[in-house]
Amino acid sequence: MKFIIIDTNTWNSVFSSSSSDHRDFKSVQEGIISGRLTLAWGGSIYRSELQRCLKYLKLHNELTKGSRAKQFPDNAIDARTSLVKSIETDPDFDDAHIIALQVVSKASIICTKDIRAHKFIKKVCLYPKRHKRPSIYSSFAHSNLLEG
Repeated sequence: MKFIIIDTNTWNSVFSSSSSDHRDFKSVQEGIISGRLTLAWGGSIYRSELQRCLKYLKLHNELTKGSRAKQFPDNAIDARTSLVKSIETDPDFDDAHIIALQVVSKASIICTKDIRAHKFIKKVCLYPKRHKRPSIYSSFAHSNLLEG
């Protein structure tokens, strides 16, 4: 099973055909719907962000019920989020919960439009030793990441 994390700032791009950049993210949507990819989610912060995306909350619940999304334990993600925040104190870093979710879920891909997050996602010190770090999907040019 290949897990993908979709940063909530990218949900509209992935799941709305009327989004101006949907073409760049449509293959992520297709991968999830077809079952080639499974959406990984969990943690208090991700859940809170999702609650504010009412437009996608119903879809998210349907994906979870249909085994196209998997929830990982909030307590494990929240604990890891705290650890990541203690390591990286840059005020520009606001995605510790995404790193934590990746560590817990072992997702191979993080899908995000937040270019500022890339440098943090790539930081070795934010992951456990010998942990496989994720690839970053941020445009159609990265579609090869979704295969296999």
